[in-house]
Amino acid sequence: MVAALAVVALNWQHALSNADFIYMCCAARYLADGGVPVTPYFPAGYPVLLGLLTLTGLTALKSGVLLSAAGTCLSISAVVWTALRLKLPVYLSLALGLLALTLPDVFEIAFNPHLDALYTGLGLWILALALAVLAGDDRPALDWWLVALSLLLISLRYHAVIIVLPVALVLVFRMTKAHRAGATLLIITQIAVGFCFAWLNFTTGSFNTAAADQVRTGHVYLANYDAVDLIFTDYAEFLETAPPVSSRMVAENVARVWPQYLLRRALWLGLAFWLVAILVGRYPPRSHWLVLFMLGYTLAVAPTYFTPRASALPELAALLLLAQSLAALLAPRRDMPARSLRTAGVLFTLMLVCGSGYNLWREVPVVRHWWRLNADVVAANEEALATAGGERLHLFGPMDYTAWPVSGRYNLPGAAYSRFWLDDPRVAHLVDPYIPRVAADDLVPGNAPVSVILLWERHGGRPAHPAELELIERLEHSWVWREQISVVPGTRLWIRGG
Repeated sequence: MVAALAVVALNWQHALSNADFIYMCCAARYLADGGVPVTPYFPAGYPVLLGLLTLTGLTALKSGVLLSAAGTCLSISAVVWTALRLKLPVYLSLALGLLALTLPDVFEIAFNPHLDALYTGLGLWILALALAVLAGDDRPALDWWLVALSLLLISLRYHAVIIVLPVALVLVFRMTKAHRAGATLLIITQIAVGFCFAWLNFTTGSFNTAAADQVRTGHVYLANYDAVDLIFTDYAEFLETAPPVSSRMVAENVARVWPQYLLRRALWLGLAFWLVAILVGRYPPRSHWLVLFMLGYTLAVAPTYFTPRASALPELAALLLLAQSLAALLAPRRDMPARSLRTAGVLFTLMLVCGSGYNLWREVPVVRHWWRLNADVVAANEEALATAGGERLHLFGPMDYTAWPVSGRYNLPGAAYSRFWLDDPRVAHLVDPYIPRVAADDLVPGNAPVSVILLWERHGGRPAHPAELELIERLEHSWVWREQISVVPGTRLWIRGG
């Protein structure tokens, strides 16, 4: 709870949006208008949660902040609960939780209003509960919590099946009381997954998710093709022209991406202590299942591209492995007095606290950068929206920097020249009613229903995309648009009627 409150306090007035979260805002609005927000990219779970929270009067952005804080709370509590279940001292358990909170990839998703923090927290609790059941904890409540969290996880992402199904199979084939939990989980989640994909087929006419397109996108990024610019400017055209998925493409992506996941320091830490425990003859019971999960999950997501939000779950699983290894190393033994074990526990705690402090020291400048960027975006948009009479659809600019911070319940942006992957025709029908796409050839001569243009020569200290810089140059020579001095350095503001 302390971790969740800290995330809320730091992020409540400073949260930044992005294309993925803007999709969720559109989907929540689509749901409120009577539509079913199911696409090949996401099931309906997160838009439903956002929609329910907006009914309380919160904006979608603040609702996303709360859900990310809740997901962070779940992640930290899963680590601490596992450590306490393994009889580690309270101070050492809390130090493990602090380290989990400060992992850079966990830190990043905690401050992102998208679904990643919630997905990670649910997934980690599924692993923690499964380990407890495997260890012989036969409380029925654990079984039902395992099922409930799995159902919620499946409603967030289609690839949740690569977490839930392996866990269910491991439990089913154990010749212990865990068999009961596994059978229940397997049956109910199979029904849930079947329903999820049946609804996808009913809505889109196909059972196919966007996984293949994400593989193609990842291959373009990794190969540095010219098509990278096309992904930014016209994703629909990219889908038409990019090469189809092949086994070679998948293999090349895995060869380049999987090592990026395996080289995360948190994985090294968990595996290093696991190997030490094995070498000294203190093998942590059932720990091999966590190792297999870390390897298997990262391999399963490697065919697309590396992203910190996908790395957070295996890194936290590595901390569960670390907790198991420390519990084995610090278990009472005849050849070592209790005082020595307590001393070792204190030393481990100090090491974890120092690691957390190092992580926080690195993250402080990142948070300050987010705050400065948020302040600039809000200031620029307040000025532009006031100039546009408060009508966000009369304001044009880059999708994730224009209009969203101050534009109503769903934080939807104004018109945009590119909506990134939201331009996929399988998604565009959901987005079109709320975020118009305006081509530059219509905008510059004044043929679009837009009265104010807000563009950014620099985004967060970095130069804007070449397509935006090209548009700025065209507007500088247009007689239709009159430039106005902007309050935020690095932004350019034009008003119709030059």
